[in-house]
Amino acid sequence: MKTKHIFLAVPPLFLALSAHAATQCQLVAPKAGQQDDTSLIQESIDACARSGGGTLSLAAKTYTIAPIQLKSNVYLSLEAGTTLKGSADKTKYVPAFIGWPFHAGEALISAANVTNAGIIGAGVIDGSGEVWWKDAITQRADGTMARTYPNIPDSNGMPRPWLVEFYQSTNVKIEGVTLKNSPMWVLALRYTKGATVNNLTVSNPSDSPNTDGIDVVSSQNVAITKVAIATGDDNIAIKSGLSGGDLPLIATSQVKVSDARMGTGHGLSIGSETRSGVNHIEMERIAFKGTDNGIRIKTGRDRGADIGFIKVKDVTMDHVQMAFSVSAYYPSVPEQRDAAQPITATTPFIHDVSIENLQATAQSAGRFIGLPEAPLKGFQLQNINIQADTGLVLRDATIEAKGLKLAVAKGESITKRENVTFSQN
Repeated sequence: MKTKHIFLAVPPLFLALSAHAATQCQLVAPKAGQQDDTSLIQESIDACARSGGGTLSLAAKTYTIAPIQLKSNVYLSLEAGTTLKGSADKTKYVPAFIGWPFHAGEALISAANVTNAGIIGAGVIDGSGEVWWKDAITQRADGTMARTYPNIPDSNGMPRPWLVEFYQSTNVKIEGVTLKNSPMWVLALRYTKGATVNNLTVSNPSDSPNTDGIDVVSSQNVAITKVAIATGDDNIAIKSGLSGGDLPLIATSQVKVSDARMGTGHGLSIGSETRSGVNHIEMERIAFKGTDNGIRIKTGRDRGADIGFIKVKDVTMDHVQMAFSVSAYYPSVPEQRDAAQPITATTPFIHDVSIENLQATAQSAGRFIGLPEAPLKGFQLQNINIQADTGLVLRDATIEAKGLKLAVAKGESITKRENVTFSQN
């Protein structure tokens, strides 16, 4: 029996957007002796919310702020030439981590338990992330991070604030703005239902640590379109959390990414934290240039669940390092197949993934590697054309290919290792 898959391009909750956004709110009068613009903007947001909501527009200038919070029915509009500059005073923030519940101050701009809210306009939000990056790199290298946060995986990096976060929110919109120099994750959507991200630009240095462009975590009905992302970690990451802690186990579902451009970064990823499952994801009309990975699914025995019904089509990749990286081992893939292990609540099952109409130049065509106890199943490759230095590596996987063309400079175009079912026509 076939499963019917329904993908929502735009969350239906946005029918209510215009009623609140049409009202214009005003900045409150500044108070004497203010050290920066934090209280000015926060008090203006609060006043706008008390009056029933609307759009709070910031005129073209630079505002220096510490963390602020959006409220329901309030849209923060940044006019062209406007910059919200994050304070470099680290004491004004609290650290953020995917496994922790929301705390005020864990993002420069946050919204917790709000509905009908967002950030729009053509302005810039600059997180002053350079004051955090050196410490994050040093603490990971010298072991300080592991000693300070023994329950946080080393791969997650030193906890530090995000740039923009929506948490347990409904019907949110981020459109037109540029997000740059984030201390850590740039835009985090956690436990959010109904979100549109449109015409967003993300710009972080390629060596800035853990600066994911967009993270979708345990959220549903998310549409990401016409984004341009260059960063130091995953360009987009679709996640559902880790084991442990008190956060609810909620799958990420019904996410569509379309008409996107990916520059430097680790690719368009599902994972690595997928403890609650990820399903019904669409990616189409995606262009990668100089990205580390193209399409990536990454999980592991300590952080997996059901991951399936993934559809990718109409993709171009220009000089990426690895076109496909699908692996049930994280953070690293063993060269040799290990022994099957008992099935647990965190065993990843990756299945029903289709990739169609892809043209790529790459160093490596990629890899599809499942677990001995949980092989990859239901993978379909159609109309794939890859020019690469090295070919595909397959292990513990069932893959059906149609119209697959691999031009490989050295070695075999396809290396089939243990427990591989591969059909091609």
